[in-house]
Amino acid sequence: MPDALPSASCNGPRRPSYQACLGASDGVTAAMNDGIGTEFDYQDARLNKVYGALRAALDPAQKSALRREELKWIASRDAACAPAKDVGTAARLDGNACRVDRTAELERMLGAHAAGGGTDGQ
Repeated sequence: MPDALPSASCNGPRRPSYQACLGASDGVTAAMNDGIGTEFDYQDARLNKVYGALRAALDPAQKSALRREELKWIASRDAACAPAKDVGTAARLDGNACRVDRTAELERMLGAHAAGGGTDGQ
């Protein structure tokens, strides 16, 4: 049921198993949210690994600055992905999928930076 998938699931770097899980959900909200949650956990773990590697190379002042930037990014991601009040389950699924996409995108950009590719991820 393609139109039951969260619209944000069409964008961003995610595993093929994520799309397969959403497709197999048959539009059942709980199953879709479980798949989104599993992918978020995976992408968040990847981001934390890259973030930890970056922190290991920094002095204390740089670590502190990175931590402040991380907290600002989390607040920005959560605000951008938050569904409006009094919305249906589709909007909530979209919000959760948005968190997946933004987390995966930051991991890609930080990973490229850590590998010497600059801050634009290219």
